[in-house]
Amino acid sequence: MNSSTILLELDGNAMNEGCEKTLVEPVVTASEAGKQLEVIFSVDSSECTNESVEWWIIVVPIVCGLILLAVVFVLIVCVSPTLRKKVFPYRERYKGGG
Repeated sequence: MNSSTILLELDGNAMNEGCEKTLVEPVVTASEAGKQLEVIFSVDSSECTNESVEWWIIVVPIVCGLILLAVVFVLIVCVSPTLRKKVFPYRERYKGGG
């Protein structure tokens, strides 16, 4: 009987940078033609927190949009006398002194 040993070494940290775990499962099947070796590679990324790394991609445009809307609103209120009276209704009453 002819037997052979296969040593398979996989460095998971070299392939992926950190949080993913690479699992190797060898499967040997026998058939009429001989034995076949199959290797199943599984990548477990359940410990990765990729969602929290990319939070700024969503938050930064939303914050910038809100700041831009606030600046536009303030400019419109300051330029338009009608809106200024609606936003600051008692300003003229206290403007004369008091």
